[in-house]
Amino acid sequence: MSEKRPVRGIRAAKRQKSTRDTLSVPVATNGGDLAELDGLYSQIDDQHPDYQLILNGIVHECDSMLRQRAEDAELQPLNGRFHYIYADVLSKLAAVVSNGDETPLDYMNAAIERATTGLDAKDYRNELQGLVGCLYALRALYACSDKKYTAFDEDIAKALETLESFHTLKHGDEAAQYILGAALAKGDPETLQKTIDSLEKLANSNTESYHVPNALGEYYFEQAMDLVNDDEDQRDEDGRILEWLKKALSKLEAAYKVDKSDSKLIMTLAETALNLGNYVDETEDDEYYYSKSVAYFKEYESMTGKDCSEYYKDLENVD
Repeated sequence: MSEKRPVRGIRAAKRQKSTRDTLSVPVATNGGDLAELDGLYSQIDDQHPDYQLILNGIVHECDSMLRQRAEDAELQPLNGRFHYIYADVLSKLAAVVSNGDETPLDYMNAAIERATTGLDAKDYRNELQGLVGCLYALRALYACSDKKYTAFDEDIAKALETLESFHTLKHGDEAAQYILGAALAKGDPETLQKTIDSLEKLANSNTESYHVPNALGEYYFEQAMDLVNDDEDQRDEDGRILEWLKKALSKLEAAYKVDKSDSKLIMTLAETALNLGNYVDETEDDEYYYSKSVAYFKEYESMTGKDCSEYYKDLENVD
């Protein structure tokens, strides 16, 4: 068998920047603009070289649609889906804005205001409420870099409150990732542990949740890998590594039971099981974890077409 080593998934490359401010994405002006806007939104690709320009263009068109309704009452009213798209695009811009007068917090504030306004519409209410929870968590995350912003605890509390009611929804559920990211960014151990405890409670209370256990599993896996990759002598750390990895596998497999379509999750499961095989002591069966790892690597290959045999070729015939 080859030398044991921790493995990591492939991380996405950074997007290219552009010097233009906006890209024109005109939509119809006869009431069909809502359908066209929805089509544009569904085609957003964060790997596109003009990603930020396209987002700016959609915001521009949303503003234009608001003005048109103010001037012509005969046009189709703007529905909850419109406010959802507008708010979500503003939040996406917060993640990529790098210059200009507006800050990420400015975009997050605008996104929360827009999503909250959309709650007055009769449709898309649940999705909008889930998005609001996500946005509060994201604002807390961005606030960690702004010492003037003091509502971190309030935003986290509002995001967790949303999760308690909507954590089976896609967007409400995703807030778990941002809540945990914000707690990590704040750098306060007490806040982090309190947040983890809250998310653990949510994960254990609803077996239909995907993003909550996935966020926790990713966090536990990263903690284990930080110890594995530590340059210092880690013989005394092996117990902690094993503890983190077992927690990671438990949460990630809970997420996998809910949604088996996430290739990144499957890769992390493969990595986690492989590392568990490497670190279990003599009282446990390393072959059990190695066989899990091989199965997940092959599932990842089948899903993505990428060859991972270098990671598992020496594990298939472990005695």
